[in-house]
Amino acid sequence: MHPEEPKIILERKKGRELLGCGMAACVIAYGIIFFFKPEAASAMAVVSGIGIACCLFSMRHDFSSKRNIILTVHGIKFSAGKFMYRQMEIPWTDLGEVNFRRVVGTQSAASVSCILLLSKKGTSDTDNNYIISYCGNLGRQVKHSSLTLDAEDAARLIEELRDAGSLEARSELITSIPTGSD
Repeated sequence: MHPEEPKIILERKKGRELLGCGMAACVIAYGIIFFFKPEAASAMAVVSGIGIACCLFSMRHDFSSKRNIILTVHGIKFSAGKFMYRQMEIPWTDLGEVNFRRVVGTQSAASVSCILLLSKKGTSDTDNNYIISYCGNLGRQVKHSSLTLDAEDAARLIEELRDAGSLEARSELITSIPTGSD
């Protein structure tokens, strides 16, 4: 992948911002509790510290640039898997089915997350099916743009890039995405 070739980078910016706000809220809550109940400070420090450590680990893992989806004129680059991730790149000519699915959490936590399902052409082998953890209901933001794509829009864009007949057509699709400031 050349640095000057047109590309779309889909990143989890909104989720990263929300998690950062959550960590700030933990610190503020700890400060308020410490101010009004100093005797509870050590117990709250442990609880807050564990919560912040979990958030930091989650941010490093799920919101790192390695988890971005990169769409270029040549193919799609992503991290595949549910828990253990591996970097993948599929040329547009090899990309088969593109689907998305909304996954509802357990009964106790009614969270919704979205996944993209990709497969390589010409095989029904499950080793050539890829699951991309896309997001919750927040979508992914196009890097250097204010545009946010949900899983359905991303699947549609990936299909359009796959079905484009030439590098020039893909380049035109990629450059048609509005850009702006972060």
